[in-house]
Amino acid sequence: MTVMIALDVGDRRIGVAASDPTGLLASPVGAIIRNDLGSTLDGIRSVVRERGATAILVGVPLGLLGEATSRSETIHSLADRIAAHTGLPMVFRDERNTSLDASRLANAVDLAGGHVDALGDASATGRRARLRPIPSVREREARRRRIDALAATVLLQAYLDERRRFEDALKDALDVRAGDNEADFLGMADPEIDGTR
Repeated sequence: MTVMIALDVGDRRIGVAASDPTGLLASPVGAIIRNDLGSTLDGIRSVVRERGATAILVGVPLGLLGEATSRSETIHSLADRIAAHTGLPMVFRDERNTSLDASRLANAVDLAGGHVDALGDASATGRRARLRPIPSVREREARRRRIDALAATVLLQAYLDERRRFEDALKDALDVRAGDNEADFLGMADPEIDGTR
C-alpha cells in the first residue's frame, strides 16, 4: 500500500490529511491557506513530497442527486492544476457533510474550546459551568484550520474504509469461487462432475 493525501478544498483554506503506508488510517496534516494559486500548489506539492504520497483524493461537493455543481466544477479545475503540478493521479469523492462531521468531531474531543465548558446544568455535573473568555481571532483561525484538516481526515478515512471493504469482498468472492470449483473458475470442465477424464 502507499500513502494517499486528501484535500478538503475551501475558499480560504484547503484541509489536508494523509493515510499511513498501510492504507488503514487517515490522520490530519493541517491546512493550506489559499493566498494565491502558486503558493497553494507549492504547499500541496510540499506535503506530497514530505509524505511520499502517490495519489491525491479530492473532496467534491455534489448536488442532492449526485450531480455536478458549479462548486464541484471549480474544484475539478483546481484539481487539474494540482495534478499537473504534482504529477500525481487524482481520485474524487463526494464530500457533502464532511465539514459538519469534522465540526462535530472537534466538539466531541473538545478541540473547539467554546465559550462554556458545560451547559451549567447542576443536576448533570454537580457543578456550575465555567465560563471561558471569548476566543481571539488567532484561536478562531486555528480552530478553523483544525476543522478543515479533520474534514479531510473524515473524507480520507471513509474512502480507505470503503476501498478496504471492496477489496475484502472481492477477495472473499474469488476465494469462494476458486475453492468451490477451481476447474470451473478457470473455464474448464470439471472431470469429477461430467465424468470425462
